[in-house]
Amino acid sequence: MGNSPSMDLKRTGAGKNGNTMGQHANPMLQQRPLISLQSNVCSALYSPIARTSCDAAPSPPPPLPPPPADPRKAPPPPPPAAIAPPPPPPSKDSAVTAPTTPEDDAIARAAALSSRYSNPGSYEQASMEAKRLVTLDTWEGFRCDISKQMNPFMMVIHSFAMTPASSAGGSPMGPPPQPPSSYTMVAQVGDENGVLVSRWDSSRGSIDGRVQRLLLGGLLMGKIQLSLSNSDHDVFLAEVDVGTTIPICTWTANLKYGSMAGGPAWGANYWQSITPQLMMGGEGMYIAAQGAAVATYALKYNFQAPLTQQEKEEAAASSSSSASASASSQPTPPGMPQPEGAGASTLCANFHSGNGVLTMNYRRVVTPQRVVVGAEMALPLFDPFSAPPEVVLGAEFNLTRSKLQFAVDASTGKLSSILETKLGMAPVAPRFGLCATVDHYNQDYKFGYQINMEG
Repeated sequence: MGNSPSMDLKRTGAGKNGNTMGQHANPMLQQRPLISLQSNVCSALYSPIARTSCDAAPSPPPPLPPPPADPRKAPPPPPPAAIAPPPPPPSKDSAVTAPTTPEDDAIARAAALSSRYSNPGSYEQASMEAKRLVTLDTWEGFRCDISKQMNPFMMVIHSFAMTPASSAGGSPMGPPPQPPSSYTMVAQVGDENGVLVSRWDSSRGSIDGRVQRLLLGGLLMGKIQLSLSNSDHDVFLAEVDVGTTIPICTWTANLKYGSMAGGPAWGANYWQSITPQLMMGGEGMYIAAQGAAVATYALKYNFQAPLTQQEKEEAAASSSSSASASASSQPTPPGMPQPEGAGASTLCANFHSGNGVLTMNYRRVVTPQRVVVGAEMALPLFDPFSAPPEVVLGAEFNLTRSKLQFAVDASTGKLSSILETKLGMAPVAPRFGLCATVDHYNQDYKFGYQINMEG
């Protein structure tokens, strides 16, 4: 039999070297290990492995913003939604109310009634606002007042006055003669609980003092008044006010005791709000040195005077302009007087039993915080034909930096006026004043000027 090629190769290789038989015997046998290695490497490279976030594919870029729309082609905005009307108030049948007791009803009625009233103030100040318009504090010559604020609680005022020699003399029944020149020092110390005022007049050698202090936690106001001089007319008076420091109190009272005209004196007064507009009261005083008891009675009525068409228009304009300011400001505490508007009027009547004179004062606000007018009439009731009635008219004009006051006595034609003005825009700017009193009937003319400076 013939031999196969494989067998011949085996014989040839076996004869030369047995170790190289596998290497050179067959070329396919040489390539088989390399192929297996390459297959193992490729399987290792392309086999799936765990990937991290860094190996993940990057995220796609954000989309581009849309092109701006043409405003001419934009649709119109939708109309605003209609405001729904408020719900109707609940009916009495459906409303559930808590049961009320007679005590609750009495408290509610008292609260509603007391809110309409205001504190009437003290009896001494009942007609002071109206009298101030017709009784002007005029002077003759030169006056200079220098005030200095020492600290938040103390103030000192130095006053200098020079009077012509013609008006320095006095009368036996009138005030003491006024010296040609005088110096007065006033010191005032006060806090939230009271005030202390002292006055020293070097020309007359007199010392006056007044102390006001809250007592019992503000329920009472105590007052002490003292006046010492070289004459025999020293005065000491102690007073207690009840109700003046309570805003919702509808009445006030005063008790006083002291020494006047060289003897003891007693006095008391009472002032009551009858309605929110009407107040009545009286005062009685006994002076032992004179052996006389004096009584006075007062009535005060606040009302709204009718307005003209022009005043109505001005009031409407001022109320609309001040509406925004009042909204931001704090409301007026209950029981305190409200700001006066156009047409606010006051009528005061006082009767003095000692001389039988009835005095009536009228005050009216023409323009709020600007123009106020007033009048006073005195009638002798006990002997109406002994003296003619006296009528005095007065007015006050408040401007931006000045104030003008004048009063005219209709019975004698006497004219009195005072003009005060600021000499700068600063809050502590000096103030300059002029006054004049002209009485053509008695040929009496007086003029004066003053300056007030604050330090």
